[in-house]
Amino acid sequence: MSMNPSSTNEGGAGVAQLLREAGRALSFGQIALAEQQLDKVLALAPGNTEACRLLGIAALMAGDHPRAISHLRSVLAVRPDDAVINMTLGNALFETGETEAGLASLQRASELAPGMAAAWYNLGRALQVSTRMEPARDALQRAVAIDPNHARARNALATVLTNLGEIPAAVAMLRETLRRQPEDVDAWLALGNIKTEILGSGDVEQLRRLLHRTDGSDDTRILLGFTLAKALEDQADYAAAFDVVSEANALKRRTLYWSREEERSRVDAIAEAFSHPLPAPLDPALGQEVIFVVCLPRSGSTLAEQILASHPDVAGSDEIQTLPEILDEESARHGQPFPQWVPTATAADWHRLGETYLARAHGQHPTHLRFTDKNVSNWAFVGAALAMLPGARVVNARRDLLENCFAAYRQLFTTGQLRPG
Repeated sequence: MSMNPSSTNEGGAGVAQLLREAGRALSFGQIALAEQQLDKVLALAPGNTEACRLLGIAALMAGDHPRAISHLRSVLAVRPDDAVINMTLGNALFETGETEAGLASLQRASELAPGMAAAWYNLGRALQVSTRMEPARDALQRAVAIDPNHARARNALATVLTNLGEIPAAVAMLRETLRRQPEDVDAWLALGNIKTEILGSGDVEQLRRLLHRTDGSDDTRILLGFTLAKALEDQADYAAAFDVVSEANALKRRTLYWSREEERSRVDAIAEAFSHPLPAPLDPALGQEVIFVVCLPRSGSTLAEQILASHPDVAGSDEIQTLPEILDEESARHGQPFPQWVPTATAADWHRLGETYLARAHGQHPTHLRFTDKNVSNWAFVGAALAMLPGARVVNARRDLLENCFAAYRQLFTTGQLRPG
């Protein structure tokens, strides 16, 4: 935790000691203890900027982004050219959905500290999440150039390069990461997810060695298990691959709560909500620039999007979160989970939601006439999508059911497939 010398002197030696103790507590994840020390600082020196900064970080660590933003903005008013404050505020804004404001703060941090790898990494990750892949690549390349050992920047850059179709460059990036840090589990997983990269016998041996280490966490064993299964398949050892992926799936299943009955009820409720006529749209053409790609996971959505995006007027947006985010927000506004509020939604409500979607999504592709949205949850929310955007098109990708299910079984998903509620 770095400190501004002038701010630590606000209140004398006692304040400086309390700030050091708070910083140390945060470094050990002791959020409550840090906040106690920082409250003492503010009692001795009201408005102490370093205390406010550390309170902002504590709030971020606790997941309280609005409180973090409030603290960090108060510090930024005093220290507007502090790159770390701009970077931390940008991350907090981005996490709360204030995408453009967050990106602006992250860009400002990078301009203020062009030699700080962390600033470029955070900017690159935010651009990546916003599906702005080319500027994300540029920012992450800057981070890696500044700090070649920044593994997270290297892995994020490899993912962006993969999304841009620059597969050889992505593989080279990951291989170099593993040369520098052979035990980087995220790099192994990313490499295994590049289906065209054949993992060799040496990869199998290294993955087995890492997997069988006794100090590995369950999460690490899960990541390595799926990657090792892919490597064994590449070596045509299919029986061993199935055994390994079965063990990894069983371990992953123990970390999750999931009920077949609850999931069936939820999907049935969505189907029932949209089985009745909806209000006539205020603007039947609204959303004509949007192409929703809907399908079960691992059934060809990426290929479908690549085919569509090969047209010069179509931009591929990858798995943007706009639709589930808007449905989450509307559920919060109604105080009811989706789809319980659907029968009471008016034409004006759906129009408002559609305009909100377009306002958020348009900024990512200002030069294209159409863009795709292939969020993996779209199959469940297509009814809401067409109610919001009656002019949108829907592409339904299908695959042999057995192949589809087995492909999903072999894939480690980072999140569930249904979110709004």
